[in-house]
Amino acid sequence: MYTNENRFSFRNVIFQFLFVALFVFILLCLFPTKDYVNDVKSELLAGSGESTKQDKTSTLVTSAIFNQNITTMKEASIAYFTLPRLPEKKGDYVKLTLEEMLKEHLLVSPLDEQGNICDVEKSYVEITKESEEFVLKVNLKCGSEEDYILVHLGCYDYCQGTVCESKTPTSTPQKNPTPDSKPDPKPIPVPKPDPKPSIRYQYEYKLNGKWSDWSKWSDWSKEAVTSSTSKEVESEERIEGERKETVSATKKVTYTCPSGYTQSATDSSKCIKASEKIVTAKVTKRYSCPSGFTYSGGMCKKGYRKTVDAQRKVTYTCPSGYIISGDICYKQTTTTIDAAKIIKYSCEEGYVLEGTSCTRTVTTITRQTFTSERSGSNYKLVSVDTRSACTGCAYITYWTYDVTTTEKKSKAAQADVSYKCPSSDYKVVNTSKCVKVTDTKKPPTKTYGNWYCPSGYNQNGQKCTKDVITELHPDVSIRYSCESGYDLVEGRCVKGYIDTKDKIAKYTYTCPSSEYTFNEDNKTCTRIIQGQKVRYYRYRTRTYLPGDIQWRDTKTDQTLLSKGYYLTGNKRVKSTK
Repeated sequence: MYTNENRFSFRNVIFQFLFVALFVFILLCLFPTKDYVNDVKSELLAGSGESTKQDKTSTLVTSAIFNQNITTMKEASIAYFTLPRLPEKKGDYVKLTLEEMLKEHLLVSPLDEQGNICDVEKSYVEITKESEEFVLKVNLKCGSEEDYILVHLGCYDYCQGTVCESKTPTSTPQKNPTPDSKPDPKPIPVPKPDPKPSIRYQYEYKLNGKWSDWSKWSDWSKEAVTSSTSKEVESEERIEGERKETVSATKKVTYTCPSGYTQSATDSSKCIKASEKIVTAKVTKRYSCPSGFTYSGGMCKKGYRKTVDAQRKVTYTCPSGYIISGDICYKQTTTTIDAAKIIKYSCEEGYVLEGTSCTRTVTTITRQTFTSERSGSNYKLVSVDTRSACTGCAYITYWTYDVTTTEKKSKAAQADVSYKCPSSDYKVVNTSKCVKVTDTKKPPTKTYGNWYCPSGYNQNGQKCTKDVITELHPDVSIRYSCESGYDLVEGRCVKGYIDTKDKIAKYTYTCPSSEYTFNEDNKTCTRIIQGQKVRYYRYRTRTYLPGDIQWRDTKTDQTLLSKGYYLTGNKRVKSTK
């Protein structure tokens, strides 16, 4: 016999088992499995009554599974694209591949009729901002089948969430043809699906949401971009169209005569000078010697005996520390002291010297947009813009200011180091030392040695003798002679004549104006023509990440509302089977 406690535990086990079975059943109803695909295929085969026409029946099965998969992707996309995830500017779009949707757990993997997962890269959803609404494109590729649908979304009066599907009928695009597909001659009847299960909506509450990190900066573009809470904008001015212009320099020629020449009266291109030609006269020489001398080898020579006094060798010695130089003892004393170090600081242009640092003040003006007003001397109002993200959404006012920021920049000054000595007696050596050299002189001590004669003499007691040959230059008688046509003038032959030379051409080059720079190598003038200022923009975005999320079956859960939660408008379908 079971006790009450045992019966209570057994009942709990049964309830848990039924709950798990119900959960699995709901998943099987919502999403196709491989067995479900086979069942649908079997039902379609049985309902068609044409088991022999396998190609048409296979197409019918594939279309039914394909339609269910693309519908599931559409509903998951509409639930995902809440207000923070929608594109803001006309023409902007947001794209999610099937692989990204599976990572976000927006749906389970869709399968084709063979039970294989659809292409996760070529299958995607893409929502684009139009003038008054959004267009959602759902593209699905499973096996050889690929197709897409377009869904119009907006903030309509009948929407229960942020955006919903338009009730206005739209045209359905044709399926993308495949190489193997062939049009059916007749439509194949499709079995009517079971009635949809009753649904109910649950609502989401959020609290303490936060913004994600900023994305990477976009590429620079000339298209103006406006900043917002989810978009940060930077701009800068660039010079475009700058070009280099080169023209030939204007050439001017002036002619001058060489120094000492004058312009010819008969030929304007010639210069003339009255001159004379001088050549060396022909010389005839005759040599003669004085009485007693004999001419030999170009010299007059006469011999005699020369007698001089003998000499004694003298030795000079200096005190310790001195060196002898001629008949003086010489000593040099070197004094070395540290040179005085002088440091002079300087700054480059634009900086101000403050002590040993160079400083300058940099003022920057940036354009920023805020969702509330700003005050202060560094804020200058540019525009006030009130707009809504979409039709029917709340309006938000944006204030745009030019914000002035003043920053003081500092860097080390350039130090110019020099060294100075105390007086002119000192010289700077090795950069930082002062050296003074002092000379001390005194007479040496003489020591006399034995008598000796100069080289070439013979000693005879205190006398020295040698035979000396005296040589004299002979007297020369010179006779000058010139060629015919020359005159003898002071030992030179001179003839007068007129010298002719071409004028010297001097070239000068000028540029059209002071804006040009002259290039000596190719005789051209160059200037830089400035371009126009063009403003470029770049931006980065961020996404609002929800905080704590709760789901309830009613819009008026006072327990959550009292804690600060609020309705987001998102909903999800819950099966009642």
